[in-house]
Amino acid sequence: MSVMAENLKKIVVFCSLTIIIYVSTYLGFYKIFSLEFDAVDRVSYIVDGDTFDVASGYRIRLADVDCPETYEYGYDQAKDFLRGLIYGKQVFMDTDDVYYYDYFGAGDRVVCVIYVESNSTHFINVNEALVEYGHAVYKDFYNEFSPYTWTLFVSRIDRGQLQTIRVVSGAAAIIGSVVIYKVASRIWRKLSARFKGKGRTSKGEMK
Repeated sequence: MSVMAENLKKIVVFCSLTIIIYVSTYLGFYKIFSLEFDAVDRVSYIVDGDTFDVASGYRIRLADVDCPETYEYGYDQAKDFLRGLIYGKQVFMDTDDVYYYDYFGAGDRVVCVIYVESNSTHFINVNEALVEYGHAVYKDFYNEFSPYTWTLFVSRIDRGQLQTIRVVSGAAAIIGSVVIYKVASRIWRKLSARFKGKGRTSKGEMK
């Protein structure tokens, strides 16, 4: 193999490593610092403390929380709290990827974690807010969500943060590629030398 071909091979390997590490790092950071929104809609009607309708016609069931029923104490308070928090507002919906609808997919309510804007930097997790303010309890149903990991306020990514993630991911990709390539090259040289040594020994024994 010519020197040019060998160098070209090294460049291809290095670039491939850099791209793989960059994409993995970027997606990892983005997943950590961003929210997953499957739909955005406006709240048109409050059914009770954990159920409401949106303008597109869907009925939404808040995931993994349970509010008092009509015959239980706290029903009106929970409903009023939800109304004050989201009625008439734009909400951001993270829908359940396991069943989508309640009753293990057989119901007619879309299971969601709902977010509403708090300010320019944060969202409020509506499901968590009901629990935090004493209007609901956790009920960890079988779905994609983990209610015990929720926080009331969740940061939103702005352009500056997104640019930072890109820069950090790029730096990590370059440094990671250099380190991996050097380590892999060193190991390869050692293995090659060992096999060459064994080959010479075998030839000497045959003579």
